[in-house]
Amino acid sequence: MYNSLQSPRLGRRIILLGGGAAAMLSTLRVKAAVSSSVSNDAAFERFMDVSKRLTGMKVLDVDFGQRLYESCQRIIPNFQENANKLSQEVGQGTTPLEQALLVGWYDGVVEHGDKAECVAYVASLDRVITSDVLKPPSYAFGAYGSWKAQPQPDPSWITQDNTP
Repeated sequence: MYNSLQSPRLGRRIILLGGGAAAMLSTLRVKAAVSSSVSNDAAFERFMDVSKRLTGMKVLDVDFGQRLYESCQRIIPNFQENANKLSQEVGQGTTPLEQALLVGWYDGVVEHGDKAECVAYVASLDRVITSDVLKPPSYAFGAYGSWKAQPQPDPSWITQDNTP
């Protein structure tokens, strides 16, 4: 009687499939553990509530919020202390922290200058809100550095007096 498990080809397939499935499950478990640890954090929940009130959005991307929250903690001095105060009374976006949060959510950037950190580009609210109308490319046309070169004039546009 022929035993299919003794076949070398089938044995390798089972090992590869089993290894792939195990790797995928372990990745999912790690991601779920990280997401749940941040999502269960009461300070993060307050941050998301403040963000919803500031932006006027009922639903915000939790992964984007997590990156923004972690970046704010690293870059903005006394962030947690000021965020706790802010959670008690959200204003109209006039305090420096409120403005930093609004810029973070809408532009995807925390701080400015040398300390600036980009946390999102495609997921930033300015792109999400206008995505039904505007479809700007998220890449540069041409090779790296091609935007620096001056475009060559089109001879058909030049008139006798050299005005386009």
